[in-house]
Amino acid sequence: MNISLNLWSDAASLCFFDPTLCEGEKSAEMSPSHRNSAVREGLFSIVSLQGDGQYLLRLTDTDLTLSEREAVNDVVGPIGVAVRSGRLYVSGMDLPGEPEATYRQHGAGAFVEIPGGDYDVHVYEMRSAAVEHGLPDYVAIIRLRNGPFACVTSETRFCGGRDHEDLMKELMQRSPNDASSETGTSNH
Repeated sequence: MNISLNLWSDAASLCFFDPTLCEGEKSAEMSPSHRNSAVREGLFSIVSLQGDGQYLLRLTDTDLTLSEREAVNDVVGPIGVAVRSGRLYVSGMDLPGEPEATYRQHGAGAFVEIPGGDYDVHVYEMRSAAVEHGLPDYVAIIRLRNGPFACVTSETRFCGGRDHEDLMKELMQRSPNDASSETGTSNH
């Protein structure tokens, strides 16, 4: 899978969920997202971005390209998402809880066909200059989970300003499948 999605957010967020699994979730219980039991258990994910606006997300089940790896500004993950319907909904505007038909008719996000399963997601934020060179704003690597979910214990958000050399060393030392060294948040 290698899909580019043009998304919009006025909520400074990026959401991953299966609408059929999350129908009935109450949006009032979404903030802060890490206090929501479904987020903590890896059923759906909400990542706080550093601002609103339009952005390009590359969703893949492979790795970062070399150019993307060199342009990483920050990373969040692993965060979890459970897919039962074969459809993952990705949005910057729509929170989980509505019937699937609502997202199809009025949603600002996009549906992606994906086999059912429990997934770990790592979301990489690119430096702003990278976008000027044709790279996406964010890359989300989604892979089938190999074991129990690590549990989200604090807000999943990008903070930016990480030392690029330290971040590159961290990225070289681990793969997106290694959930044992992270807790679902940016390591600051």
